[in-house]
Amino acid sequence: MKMQNYRSVEHAYQTLKSGSFDEITYNKYLSAKKGSKITGTKLANIKNNYNIKLMEDLIKSSFEQNPEALQILLNTGNKIITHT
Repeated sequence: MKMQNYRSVEHAYQTLKSGSFDEITYNKYLSAKKGSKITGTKLANIKNNYNIKLMEDLIKSSFEQNPEALQILLNTGNKIITHT
């Protein structure tokens, strides 16, 4: 399988969430304006929590590749982190 580069964890997730590579979604992210909301063209594979495990793996990989971001996260201590 060819190794792909992704702009973000979300780009990788939307491209891979179905369990197979979604080339249309991958390319939409590459041509989209930064910060644009892009959703995948395929439904997420929820069998055996595939989609949840995928997101966990992608986040872990992102922090392994970006130790500065990991340290910033660790520096938050016990603070509540939210997503809006």
